Amino acid sequence: MSHILAFTASARAGSVSSRLVQLAAETASAKGHTVEIIDLTAPQLQCCKGCGYCRTNDGCSIKDGFFDKIVGCDGIIAGFPIYFSGIAGQGKVFIDRLYPMMDAGFVPRHPGKKVIAIYAQGDSNEKQFISSINFVNYAFRLSGWKLLDSVLCAGTAVPGFEVSESIITRVKDAAEKL
Repeated sequence: MSHILAFTASARAGSVSSRLVQLAAETASAKGHTVEIIDLTAPQLQCCKGCGYCRTNDGCSIKDGFFDKIVGCDGIIAGFPIYFSGIAGQGKVFIDRLYPMMDAGFVPRHPGKKVIAIYAQGDSNEKQFISSINFVNYAFRLSGWKLLDSVLCAGTAVPGFEVSESIITRVKDAAEKL
Protein backbone atom coordinates (compact mmCIF):
# COMPACT_ATOMS: atom_id res chain seq x y z
CA MET A 1 0.00 0.00 0.00
CA SER A 2 1.08 3.59 0.29
CA HIS A 3 2.68 5.86 2.85
CA ILE A 4 0.53 8.70 4.16
CA LEU A 5 1.68 11.72 6.15
CA ALA A 6 -0.93 13.20 8.48
CA PHE A 7 -0.14 16.75 9.63
CA THR A 8 -1.86 18.67 12.36
CA ALA A 9 -1.26 22.38 12.91
CA SER A 10 -3.21 22.78 16.14
CA ALA A 11 -1.33 23.45 19.35
CA ARG A 12 -4.41 22.58 21.39
CA ALA A 13 -4.62 18.97 22.57
CA GLY A 14 -7.82 17.31 21.43
CA SER A 15 -8.73 20.07 18.99
CA VAL A 16 -11.39 19.42 16.37
CA SER A 17 -8.92 19.62 13.47
CA SER A 18 -6.55 17.19 15.23
CA ARG A 19 -9.36 14.75 16.00
CA LEU A 20 -10.50 14.80 12.39
CA VAL A 21 -6.93 14.25 11.15
CA GLN A 22 -6.71 11.31 13.56
CA LEU A 23 -9.98 9.91 12.20
CA ALA A 24 -8.70 10.16 8.62
CA ALA A 25 -5.39 8.58 9.66
CA GLU A 26 -7.16 5.66 11.36
CA THR A 27 -9.37 5.14 8.30
CA ALA A 28 -6.35 5.12 5.96
CA SER A 29 -4.47 2.78 8.29
CA ALA A 30 -7.43 0.38 8.35
CA LYS A 31 -7.19 0.27 4.54
CA GLY A 32 -3.59 -0.98 4.87
CA HIS A 33 -1.70 2.28 4.37
CA THR A 34 1.17 3.20 6.65
CA VAL A 35 0.39 6.51 8.32
CA GLU A 36 2.82 8.84 10.06
CA ILE A 37 1.29 11.61 12.15
CA ILE A 38 3.35 14.80 12.36
CA ASP A 39 2.63 17.58 14.82
CA LEU A 40 3.51 20.81 13.04
CA THR A 41 3.64 22.67 16.34
CA ALA A 42 6.65 20.62 17.45
CA PRO A 43 9.80 22.74 17.42
CA GLN A 44 11.65 20.80 14.70
CA LEU A 45 9.77 22.38 11.75
CA GLN A 46 11.72 25.43 10.66
CA CYS A 47 10.38 28.35 8.64
CA CYS A 48 11.27 28.82 4.98
CA LYS A 49 14.28 31.11 4.79
CA GLY A 50 13.50 32.44 1.31
CA CYS A 51 17.06 31.56 0.27
CA GLY A 52 16.16 30.48 -3.28
CA TYR A 53 18.03 27.16 -3.10
CA CYS A 54 14.92 25.31 -4.29
CA ARG A 55 14.62 27.46 -7.40
CA THR A 56 17.71 25.76 -8.89
CA ASN A 57 17.74 22.50 -6.92
CA ASP A 58 15.22 19.75 -6.32
CA GLY A 59 15.44 20.10 -2.58
CA CYS A 60 15.55 22.46 0.36
CA SER A 61 18.54 24.05 2.05
CA ILE A 62 16.96 23.30 5.43
CA LYS A 63 18.09 19.79 6.25
CA ASP A 64 15.43 18.84 8.81
CA GLY A 65 14.00 15.94 6.80
CA PHE A 66 10.73 17.70 5.95
CA PHE A 67 11.37 17.85 2.19
CA ASP A 68 12.37 14.18 2.06
CA LYS A 69 9.28 13.12 3.99
CA ILE A 70 7.00 14.98 1.58
CA VAL A 71 8.76 13.60 -1.50
CA GLY A 72 8.64 10.08 -0.08
CA CYS A 73 4.94 9.98 0.73
CA ASP A 74 2.02 9.03 -1.49
CA GLY A 75 -0.65 11.04 0.25
CA ILE A 76 -1.20 13.81 2.76
CA ILE A 77 -3.84 14.48 5.37
CA ALA A 78 -3.51 18.05 6.65
CA GLY A 79 -5.52 19.61 9.45
CA PHE A 80 -5.62 23.35 10.01
CA PRO A 81 -7.43 25.28 12.69
CA ILE A 82 -8.56 28.69 11.54
CA TYR A 83 -7.80 31.26 14.18
CA PHE A 84 -7.77 34.99 13.61
CA SER A 85 -9.04 35.01 9.99
CA GLY A 86 -6.53 32.46 8.70
CA ILE A 87 -4.90 29.13 9.30
CA ALA A 88 -2.82 28.83 12.45
CA GLY A 89 0.80 29.97 12.12
CA GLN A 90 2.40 26.54 11.93
CA GLY A 91 0.02 25.68 9.11
CA LYS A 92 1.42 28.63 7.17
CA VAL A 93 4.96 27.43 7.89
CA PHE A 94 3.93 24.06 6.42
CA ILE A 95 2.53 25.69 3.27
CA ASP A 96 5.65 27.86 2.85
CA ARG A 97 7.83 24.75 3.09
CA LEU A 98 6.01 23.29 0.06
CA TYR A 99 7.73 25.84 -2.20
CA PRO A 100 10.43 23.34 -3.28
CA MET A 101 7.69 21.10 -4.67
CA MET A 102 7.74 23.35 -7.76
CA ASP A 103 10.62 24.39 -9.97
CA ALA A 104 11.47 28.01 -10.83
CA GLY A 105 8.75 27.99 -13.51
CA PHE A 106 6.17 26.66 -11.01
CA VAL A 107 6.10 23.25 -12.68
CA PRO A 108 5.37 20.55 -10.09
CA ARG A 109 8.44 18.44 -9.31
CA HIS A 110 6.64 15.70 -7.38
CA PRO A 111 3.06 15.61 -8.69
CA GLY A 112 0.40 13.01 -8.13
CA LYS A 113 0.08 12.95 -4.36
CA LYS A 114 -3.43 12.71 -2.96
CA VAL A 115 -4.45 15.26 -0.33
CA ILE A 116 -7.22 15.66 2.20
CA ALA A 117 -7.43 19.15 3.71
CA ILE A 118 -9.34 19.53 6.96
CA TYR A 119 -10.23 22.87 8.52
CA ALA A 120 -11.93 23.77 11.79
CA GLN A 121 -13.16 27.22 12.73
CA GLY A 122 -15.09 28.67 15.63
CA ASP A 123 -17.31 30.86 13.45
CA SER A 124 -20.42 29.04 12.24
CA ASN A 125 -20.49 31.05 8.98
CA GLU A 126 -18.80 28.65 6.53
CA LYS A 127 -17.98 31.49 4.13
CA GLN A 128 -16.32 33.69 6.76
CA PHE A 129 -12.73 32.54 6.09
CA ILE A 130 -13.12 30.88 2.70
CA SER A 131 -10.24 32.90 1.25
CA SER A 132 -7.84 31.24 3.71
CA ILE A 133 -9.13 27.80 2.78
CA ASN A 134 -8.88 28.58 -0.93
CA PHE A 135 -5.29 29.77 -0.44
CA VAL A 136 -4.21 26.47 1.13
CA ASN A 137 -6.12 24.34 -1.37
CA TYR A 138 -4.51 26.29 -4.21
CA ALA A 139 -1.04 25.59 -2.79
CA PHE A 140 -1.80 21.86 -2.91
CA ARG A 141 -3.05 22.08 -6.49
CA LEU A 142 -0.07 24.24 -7.50
CA SER A 143 2.15 21.43 -6.22
CA GLY A 144 0.47 19.12 -8.73
CA TRP A 145 -1.45 17.20 -6.10
CA LYS A 146 -5.01 15.91 -6.25
CA LEU A 147 -7.25 17.41 -3.59
CA LEU A 148 -9.59 14.54 -2.68
CA ASP A 149 -11.66 16.71 -0.37
CA SER A 150 -11.53 19.98 1.51
CA VAL A 151 -13.57 19.55 4.67
CA LEU A 152 -14.60 22.52 6.80
CA CYS A 153 -15.96 21.96 10.27
CA ALA A 154 -17.48 25.33 11.22
CA GLY A 155 -19.05 26.52 14.44
CA THR A 156 -16.67 24.80 16.83
CA ALA A 157 -16.96 27.70 19.30
CA VAL A 158 -20.74 27.32 19.62
CA PRO A 159 -21.63 26.03 23.12
CA GLY A 160 -22.27 22.29 23.07
CA PHE A 161 -20.63 21.87 19.66
CA GLU A 162 -20.20 18.33 18.37
CA VAL A 163 -18.79 17.26 15.03
CA SER A 164 -21.68 16.29 12.77
CA GLU A 165 -22.08 12.84 11.29
CA SER A 166 -21.90 14.38 7.81
CA ILE A 167 -18.40 15.78 8.54
CA ILE A 168 -17.28 12.46 10.02
CA THR A 169 -18.57 10.64 6.93
CA ARG A 170 -16.82 13.07 4.55
CA VAL A 171 -13.49 12.65 6.36
CA LYS A 172 -13.78 8.85 6.32
CA ASP A 173 -14.89 8.76 2.68
CA ALA A 174 -11.97 10.94 1.63
CA ALA A 175 -9.52 8.78 3.59
CA GLU A 176 -10.90 5.70 1.86
CA LYS A 177 -9.72 7.21 -1.45
CA LEU A 178 -6.09 7.66 -0.38
